[in-house]
Amino acid sequence: MDASHQHDRPPMTGVRARIADAAIRVIARDGFDVVSIRTVAKEAGIVHGTVQYWFPTRDSLLVGALWRFAQRQEQRVERVLAALPDPTPLADRLLAALRELLPIDPPRREEAAFWVAMSSAASTRPSLAAPYLAELAMLREAIRAGLELVVASGQASIRATPEQGAYLLSALINGLMIDGLNAPEEDLPRLEESLAIGVHIVLGVVFPA
Repeated sequence: MDASHQHDRPPMTGVRARIADAAIRVIARDGFDVVSIRTVAKEAGIVHGTVQYWFPTRDSLLVGALWRFAQRQEQRVERVLAALPDPTPLADRLLAALRELLPIDPPRREEAAFWVAMSSAASTRPSLAAPYLAELAMLREAIRAGLELVVASGQASIRATPEQGAYLLSALINGLMIDGLNAPEEDLPRLEESLAIGVHIVLGVVFPA
């Protein structure tokens, strides 16, 4: 994982995190064009000037929301991995971590809606392109590192290079995020099944029937 980029992120705690969480909610619920310092202040229940103190411009607010999005996911993955029994096969640990990115409950659906909106916005706004691509690169690097651990352990024989596998799995996750946003409740288990199949294919492991 690109630790230097992580260190560039300011600490997302306290009021800063509260504001960024409000921005994520506004974007996920109302769309990218609605978000502003004023709408986020209203959502967070704080005065306009407080938002502007932490995030002087709309662009800095959007980048802060992106950093907070990534932080939330990383913290959730860390909690899930810490709760797994020891020993858990490394392939299962990788799958458990990636599962936390799927939109299969309200908090993760909110995050998926935010990520999809930011992906679209970054394609036309240079100020968002670099931080968006940096977060995507960090996701791929984390997956690549996970794949390398599995291969080094001898628990699987990967069918591609770790770099290729990371690109494939990040693309699968992004696609499942989009599909899952509008999926009915009864279809959500298929997102998890599809991810599991993808991970098993990349690792060259037979998917359990």
